[in-house]
Amino acid sequence: MPNRFIISHRKTAMALAVLICLAIPVPHQIVPAWPLRLIDQHGIALGGIATTQTWRHLVYQPRPMTETRRSDTQGRLSFPERVIWGSGLRYLYGVVANIAQHGTDAAFGPDVWVYAKADADFGGSNIYTSGQAPPDTVVLLRYGVCPATNSTNDSSPVHTPTGKQAGLADLRVLKPSEDGGPKH
Repeated sequence: MPNRFIISHRKTAMALAVLICLAIPVPHQIVPAWPLRLIDQHGIALGGIATTQTWRHLVYQPRPMTETRRSDTQGRLSFPERVIWGSGLRYLYGVVANIAQHGTDAAFGPDVWVYAKADADFGGSNIYTSGQAPPDTVVLLRYGVCPATNSTNDSSPVHTPTGKQAGLADLRVLKPSEDGGPKH
């Protein structure tokens, strides 16, 4: 009889220890610090442009949060790292709630984007993909078309594979080339 009593208490103590561990909040990075450069389709820096970052963790935050900043004269601005604290129990609750609300369309991770707008017809946006470096350049075009770029050469204009300067229909996602200039 005493043996059963000890085993029963050990199981209860283990279950209680697991629950306590799941209740301890830990930090979850939503997006790393995100420096940006705003340029137009010709590669010219755009200063004084209001840019809004919107972020949330789909499990921990039911509503998105936003912050707006203005670019400096060289088109640069930066948003800080976004972190949320949450427990394992809260995460499990959020997953179950998302599945119950959205079914097979449920999502569970960070949801982050920036939007820059100069006027009614001149704007652009970029989306952060979790686990990757955020795009470092936002190209503002008429009618809101905006390719994401990660260019290490800030002074060169955007060009198409044929070598001509890019027009509205020519722009697409750019990646850094081996020599540091934009590559298509």
